[in-house]
Amino acid sequence: MISEASAFVANRAAAFRELFIAHSHAEWECATTGSDKALERRANLQRQIMEFEADRIAFAQLREWDNSGSAQGDPLLARQVRLMRLTAEKEQMDTETIAQIVELDRQATEAFTNFRGQLDGREVSNNEIEQILLHESDSGVRRAAWLASKEIGTRVADTLRQLARLRNQGARRIGYRHYHHMALTLAEIDDTELFALLDRLYHLTIEPFGRAKAQLDRKLAERFGVEAGDLQPWHYADPFFQNAPQTGEA
Repeated sequence: MISEASAFVANRAAAFRELFIAHSHAEWECATTGSDKALERRANLQRQIMEFEADRIAFAQLREWDNSGSAQGDPLLARQVRLMRLTAEKEQMDTETIAQIVELDRQATEAFTNFRGQLDGREVSNNEIEQILLHESDSGVRRAAWLASKEIGTRVADTLRQLARLRNQGARRIGYRHYHHMALTLAEIDDTELFALLDRLYHLTIEPFGRAKAQLDRKLAERFGVEAGDLQPWHYADPFFQNAPQTGEA
């Protein structure tokens, strides 16, 4: 049994490796060129990977070995079987649904990759917007740049909603509450424990975060000549307030 499982795992890993490397190259080409050819190649490889994982016969075999503990005599093999089973379970859907998900993902990727906001009647890159938000002192210019960075939302909103619905439907068909629950569970993460940890981190950091932000706000208010309570999102250097705060000062 172990020798059979070992051969199965080796063959499956080799096949997946080939697809994974090709898909990674396509991802890079897509991110750096945004060309239609690169987007199409990436989508085709994504579909091939999903269909590879969706193979019901392979999944049933992996699930049988995993549930029965047939490979427990070889801990490494047992772990490989478990990971392959979890990865395959996520893609247990029909080919039509896979095709729909891949197409919606392609549309969203194309929109995000080639997005350029409009500022003063011209297209601007994210890098240019970031530089404006880091160095520009005129609040009106900053506001226009910040709004330009958000234009992508209206372009992809419908596509992302459709994609979320399809993923949630697929997750519910195999017994999960929704896609997020499935993704965490199959990554071997207990969502209850995760959110409890995040809540604990929030309560441990909210006070020092508040002090640090108040200090940042005082500097920004002085720089832009407004009250701290009147600061707006475009007064911050990061459009998403995710990176280490910067004031734009030298």
